[in-house]
Amino acid sequence: MAARTGGRVREQRCGPSYREQLVEMLGRSFGRDPAFASTLLGRISTGLENSKDISTGYRPRVFDGDLLFFSAAQSADGEEGERPSPSVWQPVVTGVIVENKVDCDHLRMTTPEALAVIGPILENSLGSRPDRAADDGPGLP
Repeated sequence: MAARTGGRVREQRCGPSYREQLVEMLGRSFGRDPAFASTLLGRISTGLENSKDISTGYRPRVFDGDLLFFSAAQSADGEEGERPSPSVWQPVVTGVIVENKVDCDHLRMTTPEALAVIGPILENSLGSRPDRAADDGPGLP
């Protein structure tokens, strides 16, 4: 909102700025002081900028093999009204893409509960690979 004072326009704020609102929200979410929340917001912003730079310049090579895709079944739909399909990877994967839905949202994909679902699927898949000897044990070759 702007007010005229003697030919000059003076800005009047109608509440906290967007940044101040974000700092307050982060402070409430993490139970920390405003200085911590402000630092965290700066780091999030830097991370987003870095991710944007990486994603616009990165061109993946073709992966020659099958792909296990783990999706968060409870994740919110995208702006287009649907979740991104694992098929978006098909141009860079020569094999079959197998989707495994995990009953959680995206941010909980690394919780013990989600990993309890993901781990056995990975172990079963890796254990059944023809190039993997039975005595290789768990994990990646």
